[in-house]
Amino acid sequence: MKLPKIFNSKPFLGILLIALIFAGAIEYKQYSERKSIDNEIAELEAEERRLTEANNQLQQSIGFLSSPEYQEKLARLQLNLKKPDEIVVNFPKEPEGQQTEVVQVDSRSNLFKWWEYIFIN
Repeated sequence: MKLPKIFNSKPFLGILLIALIFAGAIEYKQYSERKSIDNEIAELEAEERRLTEANNQLQQSIGFLSSPEYQEKLARLQLNLKKPDEIVVNFPKEPEGQQTEVVQVDSRSNLFKWWEYIFIN
């Protein structure tokens, strides 16, 4: 079987080559766009996972803060509340300023201290 003469002509081959290059360029552009969209989808999915995890942590915190045990503890500490049948005993805290410190007094003469400072150290 013999191909028609047009397939062997140089203008036809040139047009065919230009069409192939044009189609390749379009396909490359679409591939780049697909790759960019896939990367954006991956980033959004990662952000969704992060936000879901943060949401779960917040739900746990809300559950803990709304629990009766925590509310009772908070009322005891901040509002000084007690149960009706409880007896509260407060122990006074020792002020921090009254702690005694032991101060060592150096009985050496000033001349000896300077001698040590200059020649020994």
